[in-house]
Amino acid sequence: MRRIFLFAGILLSLPVLTQEAPPAIHWRLDWEAQTLELTIGLAPPAGRLTPDAPHRTLQDIQTLLPLSLRQTLSTLRISSRITGEDFFRSNPDRLLSLLALPETKRPDLITYSQDLSRITARYTFSVPREILPHLLLHHDPDPLPERIGWVPADTFSGLVIDAKGTFPVYGKQGETAALTPSLFPRLYSTTGELVLSERMIPPQVLTRWGAVAFTTSYREEPHLERIGAHPLRIRAEAVFGQGRTDLVIPEEAVRMLLAHPENQRILTEGRILVICENVVQEGP
Repeated sequence: MRRIFLFAGILLSLPVLTQEAPPAIHWRLDWEAQTLELTIGLAPPAGRLTPDAPHRTLQDIQTLLPLSLRQTLSTLRISSRITGEDFFRSNPDRLLSLLALPETKRPDLITYSQDLSRITARYTFSVPREILPHLLLHHDPDPLPERIGWVPADTFSGLVIDAKGTFPVYGKQGETAALTPSLFPRLYSTTGELVLSERMIPPQVLTRWGAVAFTTSYREEPHLERIGAHPLRIRAEAVFGQGRTDLVIPEEAVRMLLAHPENQRILTEGRILVICENVVQEGP
């Protein structure tokens, strides 16, 4: 019941907006930079730029920010199984903690339209540090799957997965698709065994830099801190999951990663770089 009252309070605190001047909301998620930009444009009260209008309009924008953030995250795919809307419906307490995030958030850019009829504020959120803490449901990581027996393999510093282009969709005869980045992508073997999920990664790793890094470039230098100088480089075999967010990787790579403790840390420390077709998502 307390959750309902809190949520109702947020709704009642929203500024009253006329149909002639609805807020213009736009979001941009850069998976490579791991940032979410949320831009809100609003006309000053009564549509005129009076001396106190900028301050009042920015206050109204700040009030709109929590539900704008919730609306944006609801459309995103958290994992292959759920969207943000699914997650918040099942975890209303996490929604409330997320709605409290913008209370101390300040815009990093404020602009005025050429005719001074609209004020726009842009807010930038770090996905690992500011968004993911509200989406994690585990404290202690689950164990990685076991591989019994010795496998001849080098010790690697990271994992680079080439997932550019389109791939067969695992379990769908004749269907192909490109990988869709998500907050919690999973890795599977060619036999369908789950190799890595977000629950196998400690929360402190996820809130540092996420489960994996995404890029469209084959240049590894910008990601050396993550993957090191001697990563295992592989090509994805297929995509998987409802949103085509998961990757199927070669069985040989799975054995090398799981059979050696030195290589297991690549998975549990999130030292993975995924090269894919697109790393930017935008929406109104």
